[in-house]
This record gives sequence, C-alpha cells and structure tokens, in this order.
Amino acid sequence: MLTSLHLENWKSFGAGEAAGVVVPFGRVTLFVGPNASGKSNALDALRFLHGAATGLALEDVLRGGVGPNGTETAGIRGKIAESARVGTTGFRLSTTWSNGSAHEIRVETRPEVVLRAEKTSAGEFVLQASFREAEEPTANYSTGPGKVFALEGPDDLSISITQAQHASVLGGVAHLLAPKVLAPVLDAMQVALGRLTFLALDPSKMREYRPIASGGLGVAGENLSPVLHRLQRDDARAFRDVVDWVDELVELGPGDIHFETTQLDDVMLSFVEASGAKVSARSLSDGTLRFLGLVAALHVVPKESIVLLEEPDVGLHPSRVRLLAELFDNVAEARNLQIIATTHSPTLLAHLSPETLANVVAFSRHRDDGTTRCTRIGDLPAFDRLRSGGDVEHLISTGWLERAS
Repeated sequence: MLTSLHLENWKSFGAGEAAGVVVPFGRVTLFVGPNASGKSNALDALRFLHGAATGLALEDVLRGGVGPNGTETAGIRGKIAESARVGTTGFRLSTTWSNGSAHEIRVETRPEVVLRAEKTSAGEFVLQASFREAEEPTANYSTGPGKVFALEGPDDLSISITQAQHASVLGGVAHLLAPKVLAPVLDAMQVALGRLTFLALDPSKMREYRPIASGGLGVAGENLSPVLHRLQRDDARAFRDVVDWVDELVELGPGDIHFETTQLDDVMLSFVEASGAKVSARSLSDGTLRFLGLVAALHVVPKESIVLLEEPDVGLHPSRVRLLAELFDNVAEARNLQIIATTHSPTLLAHLSPETLANVVAFSRHRDDGTTRCTRIGDLPAFDRLRSGGDVEHLISTGWLERAS
C-alpha cells in the first residue's frame, strides 16, 4: 500500500524543507481544500508515476501518447510546459510503501524532458541510477533516433538509451541493473503503480450501447454496460452486491439490473424498478450513473489496486452521500483497495469513520509564495474537537478546518 508521496517543484508544490510537501495516505484518503489549492495536482503526480511505471517515454506521459501495450494516455493537465512549478526546470517525486520500500524520480522538463536520476530502495538494498548525455552509444539497450544518454547504475554498470525511448528505470531497465534481492520489490512497485486506476466518470458516455467484448470500464465509465454484463456472468455475488448498493441510492430501487443485447453483440443496461418498469441507461440520472459506475469500478478493478477519484459525491442527494463513506470503507477493506479522492462535500466528511476522518488531508496555498501545503487532519491539535464536536459538517462548511490547519 502507498503510504506517502513527496512532491518538489511539481505544479503548485514548492521545494526544500519549508515547501516540499509530503502527502500521507491511509486505506481511504480524501483530499479537501478550496478550489485551486493543489488537490488535483497531487492526483496528477500519481498519474505521472503510473505512466512512468508502464514504460511509456516520460515526454509522452506528460503530453499524452501510446504506451507499449497500445493503450492511449491523455497526458497530464498542463502537459510538459506546466508540469514543473513556474520558474523551475524540473521536479522530483518520491513515494514510500507499506512494505518498507521507496522510490524517487527526478525529471528535467526544460529545454527537453530528461530523466536525471532515479532511486529504488528496500532496507539496505538500493538501486540508484543517474543519467548523463553521452557522446556515443556503448552496449545499447534500445535503439532509435535521438540523443544518446548513459544510464549509470551500481557496480559501474552502464547502459545506453536514446532520448526517443527515454523512460523510467522502474518501467524499463530496472531489472538489468538491480541486485537480485531487489527484483521482488521492483515487481511489486511496478504492479502497484501499473494497476493505478483513475476515474473521471462522464454520464454522457455511459448511456449508449457498447460492444459486449469491450475491455475495462474506461476512465469515463463508457464501458459500464459490458463490464456489468460480464460481472453478472462471472461473479454473481459481486454483481448482486452492486445491485444492492444502487438499491440504497435509488428511491424505488432497482430490484435488478437487466441487459438488452443486439445482433451486433452490443449491450445496454436497464434498471428494473420495484413496479417492474424498466429504465434504460439512456434515462438514468447523472448522479445515478456516476454512483453505479463507481460501485462497479470498485468491484471489478484488480484487488490491491489504487483508485483515484475526482469529487465522487457530485450529483448525489445529501441524504445519500453517506453511502459513499460506507462504500469506501467496506469495499476497500474487503478487496484490499486503496482509495484516494478529492471532495468539496462536508456531508461526506461528516459520515466518515473516525479512522478515515483522521486520514483526510487538507490542502491550502501559502499566501507569500503561492505554493501548496497540506496537513493530515488527524495530526491537528484541534482534531479531537472536530471528531467529538458532533457537527463536523458545520465546522468544515464554515471554514473552520482551513483556519485550524
């Protein structure tokens, strides 16, 4: 499980002891704070690490491109030009993990995207690689046009790579350089980052027939119908759990979810209400589709995945927001997931368990230099008042948390 992310000169985050920011994580971690305080920037850093771990060239991770497995990536908000903080030429991102391992990557973005250094460690074992521009190739690991860089690892081992395929060590040549004892650590970290799932559910893309053979849910949830169609076939218990969660949300309740298929092997879901009436995905509300997509995602992503969400409470009635808090705690624990989400909902925070509430991270911008700061609210001296005050929603909606942090 991911336990922390350290950001230096990434977007709105500064550098040095005073401004470099460490974001702590629990099983479920919610980011709160005013608009433009840096919450989404922290999620973008995790998306960057995900792209790096898949072996995509770092330039393509930032600007968007096609990965080694043919999967397209949209890139990071701001692309290359705005990935590093204004006035700087690069950034550093570091992570720590519950198994005691750690990873650090330092990237320059100007005048071109270059990986300058990368380190992975587990206890006393360390893989540290640095890059320098080389005059000519030595033992080429990869070929292609572009400048040649020397990757220098332990034991004076050096491998040449080209700028055209300049990727993270973790996502590429790590096993060629690392001591054998680090191989399981590298595998676990690469798998964890590779499984990271980002959801930006868009109901307008969830309302049409989709091919039954479609792949995963998709960032926008566009494959919701085929994903649930497969879940019904392959795991009846999980499918029933999805229906039960949505039954709690919808007033008349979908006693079931049925599927309409076409001769072209396309499929669309329909709710079957208590009266027996069928309501297709085309007629379902935005909030219902978002919640259904979220519940489906948490049931079908691989176990031990990290799931990133932007404002999952959007479109939910205040009396139903409590379901999100219950969903996060119950499903995350049952499937060993890690959930990281942004929210502007005091109602959601009011329904969190004490442990999850303590792991909420409050973001703010420093008035002097504009850099982002963050605080785990369980570490605030005033946290006991927040937890036992009996009116968490009122305290947060009136700005108490921002003043306390």
